[in-house]
Amino acid sequence: MNRQQGISLVELMIASLLGLILSSAILSTLYASIAANKLKVAAESIHENSSLAMHFLAADIRAIDFSGCFNTRVSNANIVSTGRVADHLQRFGAIFAEHKSYNNSDAFSFVSALDAGLELNQNMSNVHSSVDLLADSEVANHREVFITNCQVADLFTISGQWNSRLYHDMPDNSSANLSAVYSRGSMLYPLSVVSYKIARGASGRAGLYRKVNSRYFQELIPNVEQLRIYYASKQGLDNKMLYRSSSQISNYDDVISIHLKLLLSSPTEVLKQQSHYQNLQGQRVKAQDRRLYKSFEMTVALRNRLIAGD
Repeated sequence: MNRQQGISLVELMIASLLGLILSSAILSTLYASIAANKLKVAAESIHENSSLAMHFLAADIRAIDFSGCFNTRVSNANIVSTGRVADHLQRFGAIFAEHKSYNNSDAFSFVSALDAGLELNQNMSNVHSSVDLLADSEVANHREVFITNCQVADLFTISGQWNSRLYHDMPDNSSANLSAVYSRGSMLYPLSVVSYKIARGASGRAGLYRKVNSRYFQELIPNVEQLRIYYASKQGLDNKMLYRSSSQISNYDDVISIHLKLLLSSPTEVLKQQSHYQNLQGQRVKAQDRRLYKSFEMTVALRNRLIAGD
């Protein structure tokens, strides 16, 4: 009698079981790798967004009270402009801050010099004459600009221009006359009112919003959940730096440093379950979703005020 060739049923079952175990191990490794990669991408996204947010905030804040060689604050200039910058300086000074109920976050606005300075190419003949810049100088019509010769300064609105010749007539200005006859070599700096706040975007998620010389905010960085701002001025005989919130400050003229705290979340839910994180008040709270949350801090010195020494 011939023996039957091949594998037995038991051997087939064992081989199938080993195959299933091996496949399960491979799939588990694959799923773990995918989950780890999602976590890595989420963490990288948070860090990238935080870097961008800090970059914009720091660049805008550092230009607060920039006045070129005038060596004192912009608000000390002769203000004839009737625009947003002039209104902000006369009502609030260079900085205005408030606390918002949305996500328990802060908001602030400030006057900043975001654009490069422009040099006068000709002497003014009188206080009413045009301001002539170097050829090919670009500055938008109706921009508010700060002009100085290091001894005196004016803030006016460009009421019109022809080539590189700027005019400062009424009603864009309260007076068509500047306080001085500026000579060739004097500098002119466009100024802006910059504002930041946290708001809910079209996606339904919170984000960092910014506006410049406008009535309308635009989302700058998504998934920024919270913003807290603290302002420092020198206190006491030892000039100790004391950081305070906007609710503890009524006058921002003495502020020489700003401390920022940001809480960011990942764009997508990457955790297996809801986790706990520490908010910007130092409280441990449970997340309402399965996103990653991480906080960041930065201190920015108002170097123009430090240089001016006032």
